[in-house]
Amino acid sequence: MTDTTHTVPSALIARLLAEHRCAAGATEAEIDDAESRLGLELPLPLLEVLRATNGADLWHTGDFPCRLLSTRELARPEQFVYQPGPEALVAVVASRGNAQCLAIQTDRFSAHFGRIVDCHHETYPYEILGVCDSIVEMLRLVLDCEGREWMWPAAQAYDVNYAR
Repeated sequence: MTDTTHTVPSALIARLLAEHRCAAGATEAEIDDAESRLGLELPLPLLEVLRATNGADLWHTGDFPCRLLSTRELARPEQFVYQPGPEALVAVVASRGNAQCLAIQTDRFSAHFGRIVDCHHETYPYEILGVCDSIVEMLRLVLDCEGREWMWPAAQAYDVNYAR
């Protein structure tokens, strides 16, 4: 059965594609390769975004450029923050010039499935701050930030530490 409760609005995808430097969408083979390499299934909303753009430079001329990772770049957060942490987290956005990424919870049996967390080199894995509840909310945050820092402010507003 297809999960339709967390689909990404087409207007949000269109805005992402129009406002940022986006690669062509991922093929099913690229998605299968990423899932096989990571050893897990990616959540449907992330798959929808990857099918629309297999990686994107977000706010490359802004004060806080970051990158929506491609299927080849998806990795465990420790690839960005250099400390091992929970197995079910997969980095989906990396900041430029800073050992920080946002990761998605991929464990379908977790109460936190699909949520986005901040993974920062100074605090990960002892502090894993929630940023938002879904890929959809994450896209809205990044698209509305106007190139300013958005990861840390969103984590402060969310105010949940999943490491505890």
